[in-house]
Amino acid sequence: MTNNAVVQLFAYDEPDVITSTMVQYAETPVPEHWSIDYQAWVTPAESHQTVEAAKRHPQFSYMSAPKGKLATRNTAHNWAFNRSYDVVITADADEPPFRDDYFAELLAPFQRGSVLAVTGWPKNTGLSAPVTTVARRLDETRRPIRANCSALSEIAWRYAGPFRVDDVDQTDITSVRREEEFDFRRRIEDVGEVVEQRSAQVHANNRRMLSKVYDALSPLGGSDLGHAASRGAKTFAPAEKRDDSEQDK
Repeated sequence: MTNNAVVQLFAYDEPDVITSTMVQYAETPVPEHWSIDYQAWVTPAESHQTVEAAKRHPQFSYMSAPKGKLATRNTAHNWAFNRSYDVVITADADEPPFRDDYFAELLAPFQRGSVLAVTGWPKNTGLSAPVTTVARRLDETRRPIRANCSALSEIAWRYAGPFRVDDVDQTDITSVRREEEFDFRRRIEDVGEVVEQRSAQVHANNRRMLSKVYDALSPLGGSDLGHAASRGAKTFAPAEKRDDSEQDK
């Protein structure tokens, strides 16, 4: 029996990294008994370079995303599970797989029937790795299901999704993370198991990790160090959803 999964890679204005990340995902070996498709969900920016890059990759389908991080994920995940995919693999345009066994490690826990979702592990590298590794450990005390490297079953999404958008400020990364990484995990765990699979690793974006840690340490849950905040008004801005019924394949 073959299980069907789809990589849903989310991007905004990232033409300098999205091509390399798509290549690395497409080249990662697919484990036995799994079939994997690939999508790039891009929120259009003033520059259309990211959209054009997403359209050029032969294995990725370009999908036009609405504005708002949570709105985009709702649209993407509903699209997949309404078309009988078993698992959605979430990905970010600037955080590709760290090892060739990424899919094998991320998907292996689903062999146990109690597992509804798996969260991978961002691997810190470079000169700032010692600082960001310690910082990530602090953030991990809040037990997120990581939006940049997770695998969700249809059951998890049907029970715990969609993400709340009406009462969440999608311009505020703290509010977005609370919903998509913390509250969402708790809702899944009400009905099944979420596995922390540290052997399923992606390259961590160190600036984003520092932003998350500043959020974790702030007693007021205040603004981050700038990496996410500088893009918040665009990447996370709520807006009228465009007609996504016609997607490029």
